[in-house]
Parts: sequence; structure tokens; C-alpha cells
Amino acid sequence: MGALFKLHKHCLQKKHNQYDSSSSKTYVSNGKSFEIEYGDGSTLTGILSEDTVSLAGLDVTSQTFAEATKEPGSDFTSEDFDGILGMGYKAIAVDKVTPVFNNLYEQGLVSENKFSFYLNRDESSSKGGELILGGTDSSYYTGEFSYVDVTTQGYWQFKMDSLKVSGDDTTFCDGGCKAIADTGTSLIVGPTSEVKKINKAIGADETTGEIKCKATDLPTVTITINDKEFKIESSDYILEQEGTCFSGFEGGDLGDIDWILGDVFLGVYYTVFDFSENRVGFATAA
Repeated sequence: MGALFKLHKHCLQKKHNQYDSSSSKTYVSNGKSFEIEYGDGSTLTGILSEDTVSLAGLDVTSQTFAEATKEPGSDFTSEDFDGILGMGYKAIAVDKVTPVFNNLYEQGLVSENKFSFYLNRDESSSKGGELILGGTDSSYYTGEFSYVDVTTQGYWQFKMDSLKVSGDDTTFCDGGCKAIADTGTSLIVGPTSEVKKINKAIGADETTGEIKCKATDLPTVTITINDKEFKIESSDYILEQEGTCFSGFEGGDLGDIDWILGDVFLGVYYTVFDFSENRVGFATAA
């Protein structure tokens, strides 16, 4: 039997809890070491362990996971989260460990082999985002989903057709490019040379991305995926931090991937990640 379960955003943000295997009756020692090298050259190291992992009242048994023993930088001390829950394909999991969601489905704890995200980017709202395990929640979107096939089963990668800024003749991602949908990325990230031109076109500083907070009549950015247009308005792509506003577009070297559609995009479009059909679907967030 399976059902639809939800994991609320605030459940993911308890500060600095730590796993203690000596306090668990279901812990199984693995002992294999692991390491993850980040883009800046730093490395996180630790050991693999096995235990029952509980999510939204669902108990995933015999789940292998990584215990970090050496953490570079300050992310795990300065941020609210205690760890990272990978939701991509098994192909990119460290040591090919089966991810939690795949075990959720294989153990019959959810009925559908898919999950979805609603991201509420309004920090003043009492309702945060939700990760829905095993399906979608129609109260969080309007209209129908538009789907695109996954082209590489690692990250949730697909073909993006193009990106255009209204009032500008340039077509970015011209002829199509490789993109991923990623809730772990706050912005929309693309090739530095193209993002500089996008920032200029929307009235932001080409290099820093700084933009006027109360700017009006700024252009609409249209991203086309599988012949469907997804519009991003200035209210979506202007981000304020401590009184200064920045563009939601950032340049970076992404290796084999051209664009990352992060929270600036996913906050506007409710997203379902469908393992059963190997596709990603977008619908307008309610």
C-alpha cells in the first residue's frame, strides 16, 4: 500500500541536530569512507552508515547514508539545515548509494514514483514550501502540467529551447541548451557571457547584478521548454538582501550543464519530478 505524504519546509530546518549511532537500536555499521569534492576544490569526508530514516511519518528501513566527519567551509554551521537529502538519480549518488526517495517507492511507502515541490518565496508568509512525496498537490498550482523528457539521468536534466528578454533582439540558449531544475540553487544560473547581457537588458549591473529595488516597467524574461513559454516577471527576478536588490540571474561555469533553473524559476512554477516517466513537469504555482 502507498499514499501521498508531505514534508513541510520547516521540518527541514531544525538547527544543528546531529546523528548519534550509539543511540539507535537499528543502526548497522558500514564503515566505508566517502568524500565529496566541491566546485571550489574543498572536500567533505566521512563514513557510510545504515539505519532507519524517517520522513513525514514514513520509515525507510536499511537506508545507507553518509555521516560527515570533516566539513569544509561554514555552510553547516552558519545555515539552518543539518544535512543534504539528495533527490537526483542514483547514477550521481556517491558510491552509488540508493537515494532515500527511491527506497521509499521500492519499499511501498508511496504509491507513485514521483515527487514535487511547492516553493513559497514570500518570507513574510506563515506558510513555507512543501516537498510532496509520491505525487502532487493540486492546491499549489493552476492549469495543467507541461512536461519535458529527462535527457540525462543524473541531475534532472532536459533540453531548454531558448531564453529571451522582452524588448531585446538577442536569443539566449539559441538553438537549445542543456538545463537542470534544481531546488538547491537559489537563482537562475547560466553562462557568464550570456548572463551579463541578460542583466544589462533588464537594467541590472552586468557584473554585480545590482538593480534598483523599486524599478518599474522592467522587461519580462521568457524561458521556452518543449515549445512552452514560461514567463518570469521583474517581481520574480528582483531579489532584496539587507536593503540592496540584485538580479535573480547569475553567471557561472557549470561544466556539462548550460543552465540551472533554481528557485527564482521554481518559485513561479510548481515542479514535479517523475521517475516513472523520466520527465519533469511545470505548472503555474498558485
